[in-house]
Amino acid sequence: MTKALTTTNHPITAQILKQVKAINVQLPEAVADKWAEIEQKEIALAVHIAELGYRYMDLRETVDGNFKGELESRGLNRSTIYGYIDVAKFFLEMPESNVPTSGQLKPSQITELVKLPEQQKQALTPEKITEYGDMSVRALRAEVKQLRLDVTEQNNLTTENTRLKQKLEQTEQDRSEVINMLNHEQNSKNPALKHGVSQTVAHTRERALVLHDLLSQCVGEVSHEIKKCTASGLDTEQSKDCALALYYSVSAPIIHLAKKLEQLVNSYGVDVLQAPENMPVFSDEELEVAFKHADTIRGAIFINRKA
Repeated sequence: MTKALTTTNHPITAQILKQVKAINVQLPEAVADKWAEIEQKEIALAVHIAELGYRYMDLRETVDGNFKGELESRGLNRSTIYGYIDVAKFFLEMPESNVPTSGQLKPSQITELVKLPEQQKQALTPEKITEYGDMSVRALRAEVKQLRLDVTEQNNLTTENTRLKQKLEQTEQDRSEVINMLNHEQNSKNPALKHGVSQTVAHTRERALVLHDLLSQCVGEVSHEIKKCTASGLDTEQSKDCALALYYSVSAPIIHLAKKLEQLVNSYGVDVLQAPENMPVFSDEELEVAFKHADTIRGAIFINRKA
């Protein structure tokens, strides 16, 4: 006994079939009239696509994250719908200054320009639109495709650079942890003393003094450069250029340093680190060794700059 085959018509497809079957096309006889009707239908189609795009944009915000699922449940092609949205956004976001020049483009050229990467669309000017308008549709399509490939490649490079940077930072952190562990093991087995404390503590105390000296010198140099920006005879534009160079070059390492110091606060607490009775006292010998190291480092930096 065979089971009867039952079918359920898709509601949208059923309506399409019904309305297409009911079309009563009255075709003109003159060729000029045929083209005139075709052109009007093409205009109506383009306007209809833009309107659909606006409506789909509204729907996408309304359904709150389930837009793709809603499209699939209705059998609507996602790439086609997103194409409508791109068309709507292109016209909606077009500056008024671009409207007169865009009116000189062929509809097929606009179809290609809609596919431009977002950054290039935002950067469209009347001059650039005129340049695109002088290109054939095939050449414009190739141009847009290459721009999209360039953006994709740049995004991939940025992602890969970020990944490699994070990997390098993790490797450096792992290396530092291994060195600290080995030093700790060595000091545990052979606790050699320097300045009356373990080698590790002595080394850290000396390095802290060196860093204090070098950072103090850097603060002085930065203050000097800032004074040149704000209190010199430079015009506004030149002063701004100096300020930008200083801010973006100096702020990043300062922020990074602040985060590193925050690790100490999180580990030991403000009460311990800022208590006056916990402030370290350095012997004359420690100060002498540390400042010699600082002088050596400053000399090396000076030689490198000079080179």
